Amino acid sequence: MKKPERVEALGCVFILVLLIASYLEYRVRKALRERGEYYIQPNGQKSTRPSVRTILEVLETVLVIYFNGDLYLPNDTSPKILKMLEWLGFSPDIYTKKINPIF
Repeated sequence: MKKPERVEALGCVFILVLLIASYLEYRVRKALRERGEYYIQPNGQKSTRPSVRTILEVLETVLVIYFNGDLYLPNDTSPKILKMLEWLGFSPDIYTKKINPIF
């Protein structure tokens, strides 16, 4: 980080990460409000405003199985994870579908 250009580039990356995190938080909160649902926090409290940290903590526990060249979600995937993906507007397929490289 000796060059000012690198510090500036890192700052841009941080801003982009914060923008994406804020958007994820917005999507979950909007879905909860529209559906009249709530997120149950680990301490048992109901929340309609989960933080981005909470959202990412739920999603970091996703287990994906790689078998014979294919990706699978286990049948016992936590309903909490599936519900969070639904609130985000994603299908569980985002973890299992093959991605074609662009280069």
